[in-house]
Amino acid sequence: MVGLSFAVFIVLSIVYAIYSYQFTNEVHEAIETEWSGVHQAYLNDGVDGVDEFIDTRIHQPVLASYFYLLVDKDGNVLTGNLQEWPASTRYPQGWLSFEQDILQSNSEGNVDIDYVGRSEEMANGDRILVARNYNDVIDHIRLVAGILTQGMICLLYTSDAADERSSV
Repeated sequence: MVGLSFAVFIVLSIVYAIYSYQFTNEVHEAIETEWSGVHQAYLNDGVDGVDEFIDTRIHQPVLASYFYLLVDKDGNVLTGNLQEWPASTRYPQGWLSFEQDILQSNSEGNVDIDYVGRSEEMANGDRILVARNYNDVIDHIRLVAGILTQGMICLLYTSDAADERSSV
């Protein structure tokens, strides 16, 4: 039975890895899609187009919260739902991550929310940032890991009980 438990553990680990990879890729694709929309609005109608795009997006009911920001070459905010360019960790191909201190209406005080996003500098020096709340991604991955771990514990328990019965 230990061999079966180990085999199931391997299968559950592979399922977890595949799920985590696919979910993370879906998040990156969603950010890319949002970024492309902002970029296209910028190319078509400049700051006014980006402002309209952001206004439309932030008033739509969605599961994930996004931040959008357009700044000029001097860092002055042109439009967006951030007050300033966030201090961030940069990654290749324009990706970045940062934390925002958000006041939660149902709690006492502020909560740090992790964001992952994509930014790029335009030819004239303007910079566009689109970022998504990453805490929900982490929560989903933790949920799946918890379910798989509980399944493994149940399997080990039942295989141990079966081993005890067979030896009696």
